[in-house]
Amino acid sequence: MKMPYGKYKGMEIVNLPHDYLTWIVDKFDDGEIKNEAKRVLNSSQHKKEQHHKSLEEQANEILGERPIGLIRRGPGRFRKRL
Repeated sequence: MKMPYGKYKGMEIVNLPHDYLTWIVDKFDDGEIKNEAKRVLNSSQHKKEQHHKSLEEQANEILGERPIGLIRRGPGRFRKRL
């Protein structure tokens, strides 16, 4: 099932970020989208994937590329990406 509207319009609900799925469950009225978000959050596969993903991997999944702006350059040091 795809998100019919909003920030992630057209994306499969199963591929939405964990925080967004949680927000859907908290804020949406009962219905097909909320039920699908609950199903995804409760799936053991989703739990395993979220446990093993770094924040950067999750951002890349959402953005489709490395996040633009700052990249790590050694412990605690950042520089602007060209």
